[in-house]
Amino acid sequence: MQKLLTIPFLLFMASSLCVAEDYLDQGAGHLSAGNYLKAVRSYELALKSKQDDAAAYKGLGTAYFGLGDLGIAYNVEMIAAAVSAFNQSLSFKIDAEVCYLLGLSYLALSDKEHAETAHACLKSSDSKLAEKLGVKLAAYIKPAKFDYSQQAPPAPSGLTPVVIEENRVLVPVQLSYRGHSVSTSLLLDTGASVTAISERLAAELGVEPMDSNPALVTVADGRTVGCRWFVADALVVGPRNLPQLRTAVLPGSMAGVDGLLGMDFLRTVRYHVDFNRKVIEWNSR
Repeated sequence: MQKLLTIPFLLFMASSLCVAEDYLDQGAGHLSAGNYLKAVRSYELALKSKQDDAAAYKGLGTAYFGLGDLGIAYNVEMIAAAVSAFNQSLSFKIDAEVCYLLGLSYLALSDKEHAETAHACLKSSDSKLAEKLGVKLAAYIKPAKFDYSQQAPPAPSGLTPVVIEENRVLVPVQLSYRGHSVSTSLLLDTGASVTAISERLAAELGVEPMDSNPALVTVADGRTVGCRWFVADALVVGPRNLPQLRTAVLPGSMAGVDGLLGMDFLRTVRYHVDFNRKVIEWNSR
Protein backbone atom coordinates (compact mmCIF):
# COMPACT_ATOMS: atom_id res chain seq x y z
CA MET A 1 0.00 0.00 0.00
CA GLN A 2 2.87 2.37 0.81
CA LYS A 3 4.44 1.80 -2.63
CA LEU A 4 1.15 2.68 -4.37
CA LEU A 5 1.06 6.02 -2.57
CA THR A 6 4.69 6.82 -3.33
CA ILE A 7 4.34 6.79 -7.11
CA PRO A 8 1.50 9.37 -7.37
CA PHE A 9 3.33 11.60 -4.88
CA LEU A 10 6.50 11.54 -6.98
CA LEU A 11 4.48 12.26 -10.12
CA PHE A 12 2.84 15.23 -8.37
CA MET A 13 6.23 16.61 -7.30
CA ALA A 14 7.62 16.26 -10.82
CA SER A 15 4.56 17.99 -12.26
CA SER A 16 4.91 20.91 -9.82
CA LEU A 17 8.57 21.34 -10.72
CA CYS A 18 7.75 21.40 -14.42
CA VAL A 19 5.04 24.00 -13.87
CA ALA A 20 7.46 26.14 -11.85
CA GLU A 21 10.06 25.94 -14.62
CA ASP A 22 7.45 26.98 -17.18
CA TYR A 23 6.55 30.06 -15.17
CA LEU A 24 10.23 30.88 -14.66
CA ASP A 25 10.73 30.80 -18.43
CA GLN A 26 7.68 33.01 -18.93
CA GLY A 27 8.94 35.45 -16.33
CA ALA A 28 12.36 35.66 -17.96
CA GLY A 29 10.73 36.39 -21.31
CA HIS A 30 8.61 39.17 -19.82
CA LEU A 31 11.66 40.67 -18.10
CA SER A 32 13.57 40.74 -21.37
CA ALA A 33 10.66 42.53 -23.04
CA GLY A 34 10.32 45.02 -20.18
CA ASN A 35 6.84 43.74 -19.28
CA TYR A 36 7.43 43.95 -15.54
CA LEU A 37 3.83 43.52 -14.42
CA LYS A 38 3.49 40.29 -16.40
CA ALA A 39 6.86 39.16 -15.06
CA VAL A 40 5.67 39.70 -11.48
CA ARG A 41 2.61 37.56 -12.15
CA SER A 42 4.69 34.74 -13.72
CA TYR A 43 7.16 34.62 -10.85
CA GLU A 44 4.36 34.69 -8.28
CA LEU A 45 2.80 31.67 -10.00
CA ALA A 46 6.18 29.93 -10.02
CA LEU A 47 6.46 30.47 -6.27
CA LYS A 48 3.02 28.95 -5.73
CA SER A 49 4.36 25.76 -7.28
CA LYS A 50 7.74 25.93 -5.54
CA GLN A 51 7.91 28.21 -2.53
CA ASP A 52 11.67 27.91 -1.91
CA ASP A 53 12.84 28.79 -5.42
CA ALA A 54 15.71 31.30 -5.22
CA ALA A 55 15.54 31.98 -8.97
CA ALA A 56 11.84 32.87 -8.77
CA TYR A 57 12.46 35.33 -5.93
CA LYS A 58 15.37 36.81 -7.89
CA GLY A 59 13.17 37.32 -10.94
CA LEU A 60 10.36 38.72 -8.80
CA GLY A 61 12.75 41.22 -7.20
CA THR A 62 14.12 42.24 -10.58
CA ALA A 63 10.59 42.81 -11.91
CA TYR A 64 9.62 44.91 -8.89
CA PHE A 65 12.81 46.95 -9.25
CA GLY A 66 11.92 47.58 -12.90
CA LEU A 67 8.48 48.80 -11.85
CA GLY A 68 9.95 51.00 -9.16
CA ASP A 69 12.77 52.63 -11.13
CA LEU A 70 11.18 55.56 -12.95
CA GLY A 71 14.43 57.13 -14.08
CA ILE A 72 14.29 60.40 -12.15
CA ALA A 73 12.03 59.01 -9.45
CA TYR A 74 11.45 55.83 -7.48
CA ASN A 75 8.22 54.14 -6.51
CA VAL A 76 9.15 53.36 -2.92
CA GLU A 77 6.56 50.60 -2.51
CA MET A 78 7.85 48.72 -5.55
CA ILE A 79 11.49 49.09 -4.51
CA ALA A 80 10.62 47.87 -0.99
CA ALA A 81 8.95 44.82 -2.55
CA ALA A 82 12.12 44.21 -4.57
CA VAL A 83 14.21 44.32 -1.38
CA SER A 84 11.93 41.74 0.24
CA ALA A 85 12.15 39.41 -2.76
CA PHE A 86 15.94 39.72 -3.06
CA ASN A 87 16.39 38.93 0.62
CA GLN A 88 14.15 35.90 0.25
CA SER A 89 16.24 34.73 -2.71
CA LEU A 90 19.47 35.09 -0.72
CA SER A 91 17.98 33.10 2.15
CA PHE A 92 17.85 30.07 -0.16
CA LYS A 93 20.94 30.69 -2.28
CA ILE A 94 23.82 33.16 -2.24
CA ASP A 95 23.93 34.93 -5.60
CA ALA A 96 26.33 37.79 -6.37
CA GLU A 97 23.96 39.41 -8.86
CA VAL A 98 21.15 39.42 -6.29
CA CYS A 99 23.51 41.05 -3.76
CA TYR A 100 24.30 43.73 -6.34
CA LEU A 101 20.63 44.37 -7.14
CA LEU A 102 19.84 44.43 -3.43
CA GLY A 103 22.51 47.08 -2.93
CA LEU A 104 21.01 49.20 -5.72
CA SER A 105 17.56 48.81 -4.18
CA TYR A 106 18.76 49.96 -0.77
CA LEU A 107 20.39 53.01 -2.36
CA ALA A 108 17.11 53.81 -4.11
CA LEU A 109 15.52 53.81 -0.65
CA SER A 110 18.32 56.08 0.66
CA ASP A 111 19.47 53.25 2.96
CA LYS A 112 23.22 53.51 2.48
CA GLU A 113 24.04 51.39 5.54
CA HIS A 114 22.33 48.28 4.18
CA ALA A 115 23.70 48.99 0.69
CA GLU A 116 27.19 48.91 2.20
CA THR A 117 26.39 45.55 3.80
CA ALA A 118 25.44 44.18 0.38
CA HIS A 119 28.67 45.62 -1.00
CA ALA A 120 30.70 43.87 1.71
CA CYS A 121 29.13 40.53 0.73
CA LEU A 122 30.04 41.15 -2.91
CA LYS A 123 33.71 41.76 -2.21
CA SER A 124 34.33 38.09 -1.48
CA SER A 125 32.11 36.71 -4.26
CA ASP A 126 32.32 38.97 -7.33
CA SER A 127 34.96 41.67 -7.56
CA LYS A 128 33.53 43.22 -10.74
CA LEU A 129 30.03 43.66 -9.32
CA ALA A 130 31.58 44.85 -6.06
CA GLU A 131 33.45 47.53 -8.00
CA LYS A 132 30.27 48.62 -9.83
CA LEU A 133 28.31 48.90 -6.60
CA GLY A 134 31.26 50.67 -5.00
CA VAL A 135 31.07 53.36 -7.69
CA LYS A 136 27.35 53.82 -6.96
CA LEU A 137 28.07 54.09 -3.23
CA ALA A 138 30.82 56.65 -3.82
CA ALA A 139 28.45 58.74 -5.94
CA TYR A 140 25.61 58.50 -3.44
CA ILE A 141 24.40 61.86 -2.13
CA LYS A 142 22.51 61.93 1.14
CA PRO A 143 19.08 63.53 0.60
CA ALA A 144 19.06 67.09 1.85
CA LYS A 145 16.46 69.76 2.29
CA PHE A 146 16.82 73.50 2.25
CA ASP A 147 16.82 74.55 5.89
CA TYR A 148 14.22 77.27 6.31
CA SER A 149 14.42 77.18 10.10
CA GLN A 150 17.78 78.92 10.24
CA GLN A 151 17.48 82.69 10.44
CA ALA A 152 20.30 83.51 8.06
CA PRO A 153 21.01 87.16 7.30
CA PRO A 154 19.06 88.32 4.26
CA ALA A 155 20.91 87.95 0.98
CA PRO A 156 21.68 91.02 -1.07
CA SER A 157 19.04 92.00 -3.59
CA GLY A 158 19.11 89.76 -6.65
CA LEU A 159 20.73 86.80 -4.84
CA THR A 160 19.10 83.60 -3.58
CA PRO A 161 21.01 81.18 -1.29
CA VAL A 162 20.93 77.58 -2.53
CA VAL A 163 22.11 74.18 -1.32
CA ILE A 164 24.81 72.65 -3.53
CA GLU A 165 25.68 68.95 -3.42
CA GLU A 166 28.45 68.34 -5.97
CA ASN A 167 26.68 69.23 -9.24
CA ARG A 168 23.16 69.29 -7.77
CA VAL A 169 21.60 72.66 -7.02
CA LEU A 170 18.62 72.73 -4.63
CA VAL A 171 16.64 75.93 -4.99
CA PRO A 172 14.24 77.25 -2.30
CA VAL A 173 10.78 77.78 -3.74
CA GLN A 174 7.25 78.51 -2.59
CA LEU A 175 4.30 76.82 -4.24
CA SER A 176 0.73 78.00 -3.80
CA TYR A 177 -2.50 76.18 -4.57
CA ARG A 178 -6.05 77.12 -3.55
CA GLY A 179 -5.05 78.99 -0.42
CA HIS A 180 -2.28 76.58 0.59
CA SER A 181 1.39 77.59 0.39
CA VAL A 182 4.37 75.27 0.88
CA SER A 183 8.04 76.19 1.13
CA THR A 184 10.39 73.49 -0.11
CA SER A 185 13.42 72.94 -2.32
CA LEU A 186 13.44 71.74 -5.92
CA LEU A 187 16.34 70.38 -7.91
CA LEU A 188 17.35 72.79 -10.67
CA ASP A 189 17.13 70.62 -13.79
CA THR A 190 17.65 72.10 -17.25
CA GLY A 191 16.85 68.67 -18.71
CA ALA A 192 13.30 68.74 -17.36
CA SER A 193 10.84 70.41 -19.71
CA VAL A 194 8.28 70.97 -16.95
CA THR A 195 8.40 71.56 -13.23
CA ALA A 196 7.51 68.39 -11.34
CA ILE A 197 6.85 67.61 -7.70
CA SER A 198 6.52 64.46 -5.60
CA GLU A 199 3.24 62.91 -4.53
CA ARG A 200 4.11 63.80 -0.92
CA LEU A 201 4.44 67.49 -1.74
CA ALA A 202 1.26 67.45 -3.83
CA ALA A 203 -0.62 65.98 -0.87
CA GLU A 204 0.81 68.66 1.42
CA LEU A 205 -0.45 71.30 -1.02
CA GLY A 206 -3.90 69.75 -0.90
CA VAL A 207 -3.97 68.55 -4.51
CA GLU A 208 -6.71 65.92 -4.74
CA PRO A 209 -6.75 63.23 -7.48
CA MET A 210 -9.98 64.76 -8.83
CA ASP A 211 -8.13 68.09 -9.21
CA SER A 212 -5.48 66.62 -11.53
CA ASN A 213 -5.37 65.18 -15.02
CA PRO A 214 -3.49 62.12 -16.32
CA ALA A 215 -0.48 62.64 -18.56
CA LEU A 216 2.67 60.96 -19.83
CA VAL A 217 6.18 62.32 -19.31
CA THR A 218 9.57 61.22 -20.59
CA VAL A 219 12.10 60.54 -17.83
CA ALA A 220 15.88 60.73 -17.83
CA ASP A 221 16.52 57.32 -19.42
CA GLY A 222 14.06 57.93 -22.26
CA ARG A 223 11.16 55.88 -20.89
CA THR A 224 7.63 57.24 -20.83
CA VAL A 225 5.87 57.04 -17.47
CA GLY A 226 2.44 57.98 -16.30
CA CYS A 227 1.89 60.99 -14.08
CA ARG A 228 -0.78 63.58 -13.36
CA TRP A 229 -0.75 67.36 -13.55
CA PHE A 230 -2.49 70.34 -12.01
CA VAL A 231 -2.21 74.10 -12.32
CA ALA A 232 -0.45 75.71 -9.34
CA ASP A 233 -1.67 79.19 -8.45
CA ALA A 234 1.91 80.46 -8.28
CA LEU A 235 5.55 79.40 -8.09
CA VAL A 236 7.84 81.88 -6.36
CA VAL A 237 11.60 81.56 -6.77
CA GLY A 238 13.81 84.46 -5.76
CA PRO A 239 12.41 87.64 -7.33
CA ARG A 240 10.27 85.76 -9.85
CA ASN A 241 6.60 84.97 -9.29
CA LEU A 242 5.22 82.75 -12.04
CA PRO A 243 1.41 82.42 -11.87
CA GLN A 244 -0.75 79.60 -13.19
CA LEU A 245 2.07 77.09 -13.65
CA ARG A 246 1.14 73.68 -15.03
CA THR A 247 2.91 71.30 -12.65
CA ALA A 248 3.48 67.54 -12.99
CA VAL A 249 3.10 65.11 -10.08
CA LEU A 250 5.41 62.12 -10.47
CA PRO A 251 4.74 58.84 -8.64
CA GLY A 252 7.09 57.63 -5.94
CA SER A 253 10.04 59.38 -4.37
CA MET A 254 12.39 61.59 -6.38
CA ALA A 255 15.95 60.67 -5.40
CA GLY A 256 15.88 62.59 -2.14
CA VAL A 257 14.24 65.81 -3.38
CA ASP A 258 10.68 67.12 -3.48
CA GLY A 259 10.75 67.81 -7.19
CA LEU A 260 12.39 69.37 -10.22
CA LEU A 261 12.53 73.04 -11.21
CA GLY A 262 12.13 72.70 -14.96
CA MET A 263 12.58 74.77 -18.09
CA ASP A 264 9.00 76.05 -18.01
CA PHE A 265 10.23 78.31 -15.20
CA LEU A 266 13.94 78.65 -16.06
CA ARG A 267 13.29 79.95 -19.58
CA THR A 268 11.45 82.94 -18.10
CA VAL A 269 14.47 84.23 -16.16
CA ARG A 270 18.16 85.02 -16.58
CA TYR A 271 20.29 83.56 -13.84
CA HIS A 272 23.77 82.42 -12.89
CA VAL A 273 24.69 79.79 -10.28
CA ASP A 274 27.69 80.88 -8.24
CA PHE A 275 29.01 77.57 -6.88
CA ASN A 276 31.62 79.26 -4.66
CA ARG A 277 29.18 81.53 -2.84
CA LYS A 278 26.31 79.03 -3.12
CA VAL A 279 23.85 81.54 -4.50
CA ILE A 280 21.83 82.17 -7.65
CA GLU A 281 22.35 85.59 -9.20
CA TRP A 282 19.20 86.84 -10.88
CA ASN A 283 19.42 89.26 -13.77
CA SER A 284 16.59 91.30 -15.22
CA ARG A 285 15.47 90.38 -18.71
